[in-house]
Amino acid sequence: MDQENINQFRFVLKNKLNIRLLVAFSIFVLGLSLIMDIRPVLFFTVFCVVNALFLTYERYVEVPLDLELSTFFTILMTLKYGLLWGILTAVFSKMASMLYNRDFNKNSIFSISSYVLAALLTNALHGLNLFFMGVLVILLVNIYSFLVFRFIVFLSSYELVLYNVSNVIFNIIIIMGFADIVMRIML
Repeated sequence: MDQENINQFRFVLKNKLNIRLLVAFSIFVLGLSLIMDIRPVLFFTVFCVVNALFLTYERYVEVPLDLELSTFFTILMTLKYGLLWGILTAVFSKMASMLYNRDFNKNSIFSISSYVLAALLTNALHGLNLFFMGVLVILLVNIYSFLVFRFIVFLSSYELVLYNVSNVIFNIIIIMGFADIVMRIML
């Protein structure tokens, strides 16, 4: 067998293994759905993966912008499935992006704490209009982040302004444009 045939054979084996894993995972999820409501688990998993993939740019470009979906997903999971799912999303959506991008730095723990704060604030303010509550949570979380990154991490004023302004604008746009749609999809 020449090298091309060997590579084709490996490709077929790899695809068969992937198909078997997909079938096994599907059977596992189906079995799990008989025991418990798997919707939160599915959305939690999707949100962690989407956030990690969305933050791929951090792997290649180091810019002082905070364009993340963790806050948005944390707010939605807290509203739909409760505080525990919101906190899990807050922690693991950031951890998934850190693992995927191989980027753990001094800001990571403080970022996770700000997402947990978003879950706590969302839980406390859940009776408000979705858009108003989302904007309020985003602003309060960014005030917290500003203070932490200014007085504990000692980021420069330039970085602070870029991180916070980009985060506020991005998350408000995401809340305004997609929160209702995603909440309807979440059943």
